[in-house]
Amino acid sequence: MIEKEFPRLRTRQINVGVDGEWIADLLDSGRYVKCVTENYPKVDVVFVRYGANDTKRYDAETFKARLRELCGRLRRDYPGVTIVLGTGPFVAGVAARHDANWQAVRDVAREDGCILADIYKRFEKEDSEATAIRPGNMHPSALGVRLAAEEEFAAIRDVLRRWRPTSAKTDR
Repeated sequence: MIEKEFPRLRTRQINVGVDGEWIADLLDSGRYVKCVTENYPKVDVVFVRYGANDTKRYDAETFKARLRELCGRLRRDYPGVTIVLGTGPFVAGVAARHDANWQAVRDVAREDGCILADIYKRFEKEDSEATAIRPGNMHPSALGVRLAAEEEFAAIRDVLRRWRPTSAKTDR
């Protein structure tokens, strides 16, 4: 989507997420330093999507504090970084279990000046079996992944429009 709408903007997408990880795992294990700051001297945009696995570990207030901690570290380590906070997908039958964390994500985005990609709300609007989570798995279908990507892209479109590449080789 970025390449199609912004063909002159050279981007590189890096995923440091780990399946099953919760935010304290990233922050307390040394993985944040080892996987992020030791490898990437410059980062322009960070998408953060934690919350579902965190519900198994601690309450929403603790999650909110840890999310703020991660945002603070990112801002310290990457001055000027754009942070996009994403809720997780809507999961029929278990959605209420994550509601408090999705609200925490919305609150931190609003209160701390982050961009919000409300994937949960997008899934809720679709109201389609095609977005359903596969049985026995908490991950979305192929359509669900596409909808999440569309929501994330919509969240950063204005940020990308403000960047003025000086040449076709501009790296962001």
